[in-house]
Amino acid sequence: MTSKEHKKHSKLTRPATGNFGRNEWAIVGAPCDDIKLLAERIISALSPKYKCAYADAAHDDEAGQPAGRLASGAVLEYTNHTDFHQFNTSKGQNRTDILQQFANADLVLANGNHHTAKAQVVVIQQSKKASLQKELRS
Repeated sequence: MTSKEHKKHSKLTRPATGNFGRNEWAIVGAPCDDIKLLAERIISALSPKYKCAYADAAHDDEAGQPAGRLASGAVLEYTNHTDFHQFNTSKGQNRTDILQQFANADLVLANGNHHTAKAQVVVIQQSKKASLQKELRS
């Protein structure tokens, strides 16, 4: 196509997204419980003005077989709790599925011990110093 030919639509630039959304931060350098508490404090402070989300992984004390109908072979289970709604799925989530779930969030915080993000918040805690140095080398 020459520069004089008419283009039906302008070429749109796709937004830069990470694993969860446009504005995502992984918190690294601390034990998982400390990361979870820090994320709760940040979300509590920002949630009156912004829609915040959190991404983590199941830990050893939470891991195990799928609960309820998923163990029986269902691919999706929905539970309407009093204060929140919960979807459990047995199918793997691809990048598009995950981005869609987090699409309404203004900010996504992630446990950097389990997830990567476009940006990082580094907590320097003595007990995790060796782990951080290992990450810097890789």
